[in-house]
Amino acid sequence: DISSCKAVVVTARTSTPYDGYRFQFGNKRAPFCSFFSSGFKSHFDAPVSDEIQRIVIPLANFSDCNSDSTGEPSKLCSEDKSVCPDQKTLKNVK
Repeated sequence: DISSCKAVVVTARTSTPYDGYRFQFGNKRAPFCSFFSSGFKSHFDAPVSDEIQRIVIPLANFSDCNSDSTGEPSKLCSEDKSVCPDQKTLKNVK
């Protein structure tokens, strides 16, 4: 149950720059957004470092309206509340 949380925290380390990291949870599908994509996704950056980093991903950055071909969000939760993680998903994360 993460319904009282404002963000997800990822602990990671990378030695190679990469701009395609995504974090996903849930399996809800936004109507009329995509055919194949489901769940709430957010892009995040992992800084190159020898040290383990703490990466904070605000829940407002997630969306369940993402492009099937690129994975990029068509709408963001911060701009359109209809694509935000819902209480049912936040209470039972899959």
